[in-house]
Amino acid sequence: MANKGSGLLKRLVVATLALLAVGFFVIGCSSKSETAKAEAGTCIEIKKASATDAETEPLDCADNKATYKIFSTNETETACPSDAYTTYTETRGSDTTAYLCLYENLKEGSCYSQDTLTNILGYAECSDPSAKFKVTTKEEGTEDESICAADDVQYLKFPDPKLTYCLGDAAA
Repeated sequence: MANKGSGLLKRLVVATLALLAVGFFVIGCSSKSETAKAEAGTCIEIKKASATDAETEPLDCADNKATYKIFSTNETETACPSDAYTTYTETRGSDTTAYLCLYENLKEGSCYSQDTLTNILGYAECSDPSAKFKVTTKEEGTEDESICAADDVQYLKFPDPKLTYCLGDAAA
């Protein structure tokens, strides 16, 4: 003969497990990555990126692999100071949970590769065939490409913080 209370107990156990599963799902989906939790001034490495996904890691700014620095962190899409900034967006479902404005954290005398699809920069040894350019000058406190030498092939400049990079041929 069946115990009348066992059906109620089974329903309570199933309901409790369902609530726990929903709770874990919500907690798991609402957590941000370490990059999204980082504060302005933190440096990161973008290991790989696409239009829909990125693998990043916060690093000490002195690390050669830390090629980007966070300018600002926001919960929603917010305009960066200029188009020179790289943006990082983290979403859960259709909601933006983090929107970061990033600028390059490059070292004078170092070389960098550049992904042809995403334009993301990565540290490279100057002798490495993937090295696209070498930072010939890093000038903090100015946003002025005229400081670059005639043989520099490109420059990057940022209005806030004021910063100019002059870029030369990696093979030079």
